[in-house]
Amino acid sequence: MASKSGFGKVTQKELNEKFDGLKTILQNIKSKSSGKDLYMHLKEVFRTLILHYPDQALEKIEEVSYLIKNGEELKLTDYLQTSDMRNYSEVCGQMDGYISFMKKQFPEPFVPDPDDPEKQPEAAEPINYVQDVMEDASQLWQWANIGFGQQEHYRLQKSLKRLVSSSGAEKVRFFGVIKGTEKDYFIAEGDDVGEEEEAERPADFEPKGSGVNTKTYWVTSSTIGEWTKLPHLTPADIKAARSIKVLFTGDLNRVIHTNPNFFGKESIYLRAQIARISASTTLCPKGKFKLPPIDDAPLQRETEEAQDDEGAALPAPSTLKMNDIGMWVHESAGILGSCSRTVHVDEEPPEDAAEGVDAEVWMNRIRAKDPFDPRLKSIAEDK
Repeated sequence: MASKSGFGKVTQKELNEKFDGLKTILQNIKSKSSGKDLYMHLKEVFRTLILHYPDQALEKIEEVSYLIKNGEELKLTDYLQTSDMRNYSEVCGQMDGYISFMKKQFPEPFVPDPDDPEKQPEAAEPINYVQDVMEDASQLWQWANIGFGQQEHYRLQKSLKRLVSSSGAEKVRFFGVIKGTEKDYFIAEGDDVGEEEEAERPADFEPKGSGVNTKTYWVTSSTIGEWTKLPHLTPADIKAARSIKVLFTGDLNRVIHTNPNFFGKESIYLRAQIARISASTTLCPKGKFKLPPIDDAPLQRETEEAQDDEGAALPAPSTLKMNDIGMWVHESAGILGSCSRTVHVDEEPPEDAAEGVDAEVWMNRIRAKDPFDPRLKSIAEDK
């Protein structure tokens, strides 16, 4: 069957015959001085170009052809590089270290004991809750068009399990990544049950497990590196972090020099920014949580999961319904603007206050000057 161009359909056999004919023609064209045929010459030229100069073939073809043709007088290796000696010892050493480290993340395989055939493998010790990074990456993260690659997700999953085992935290999840100019920060969030470090704290400090210190955070610059626990925050730390803008470097011990002065290291600044991000961007669907009724409305209240009349969880809203901005609310307590806490510190009226001002009236004045956003506020009301 003829094609539109007028040529008939060429079979593989015909192509082979044409190639053999062309090869014979080239083999019959020989040099009078060396007796070398054109076919072998072209074969050697293209072999040299493909092996050593694949990205400069057009520029080097005349030079290579000339050197090969005059090989008795000119050596190709004297004018062109035709060998590439590389030292892979450093790369292999790094790979050996990586393999040795990753082996520790997996239990040793059970080998039956011929002297004790009834011996069974030891049961793995249970660990506390760890987020399923692989599952979230394949679904939620992929839908949001974010991720770090399957291999990095797998290392992150193993790294979080190692963090739970070493820290004893009850619950750990991956918080996110903050980019740095030299190294990045992988951040884990969890409930730390360890003892609080004994240190002198200011009177307005929110204790571990409450306020801005409700959660504990760990960071690492590599998913195969060690996790470092970030310090808890004082209101002064948050107030100072709000007044400056600094790029992260990835060095927790870097002393930050700014105007106004921060009086702290990058670890404090990082922890303060994490607290601000968490307080401002933790969202949940409207109606999932509710506030318990109490008489003192201005006070911050802990949320509880909403239930129907029979005590069962309410059904999740549809995807189409959640497309409305009014269906999203802030789940976390906001950080107050002046005192940099989630709740005001109870204060007694000062001695120079007007007579008749009791503690409740005084606290109401403080709350009026430094109001906080109500819990479960709709994001549609955000400025």
